[in-house]
Amino acid sequence: MKLHTLLEMLSDPASLYAVVVSLVLCAVPIGYGLKKARQALRNPANAKPSGLKLWQVGLLGWLGGAITWLAWLTWSPAPGSIFRTNPANQPYDTNQVVCCALTLVIVALAVGQSARYRVAGPFVAAAATLWGFHLLWSLDASSTDSTGLWGVGAVLLATGSGLALYAVAWVHSAIQITLHRRSQRPQNTP
Repeated sequence: MKLHTLLEMLSDPASLYAVVVSLVLCAVPIGYGLKKARQALRNPANAKPSGLKLWQVGLLGWLGGAITWLAWLTWSPAPGSIFRTNPANQPYDTNQVVCCALTLVIVALAVGQSARYRVAGPFVAAAATLWGFHLLWSLDASSTDSTGLWGVGAVLLATGSGLALYAVAWVHSAIQITLHRRSQRPQNTP
């Protein structure tokens, strides 16, 4: 799929359905990220001296998820290529999917680390990264699927990616809080 095809897709009225499905499926992770954001704003002790505001984290996460989809899933290796590990009739190659998943995790970690809030930043980054990726995937899948099963794939993608990105966010925020608490302890001097 090429970028001009994506622009043609957006002009199709049926793409509104894919946008709504993506938003509904990602509503729980987005809602949880917003809940963490509200909690963080009430507890300034978990804020770093500097960093991105939460809306900036959300925007960067969304862009990172969208760019990840564009970078990894808009092309396929040529049949007979040494990079192709699956039969030619499958839309994505295993290497593409693995690299795409790793890129999503790296994007969520990098954007979450740049946030001002130690707990909310990783969760907002995870939700935004998930939705940016999921939205473009849904637009593509809904426009190319004649069976109607793209909805099943959308549910599986939102569930699997959401759980994985939130597990990463939970570990990331726990590490940040632990390191912050250790740095706040008084140093023992003999």
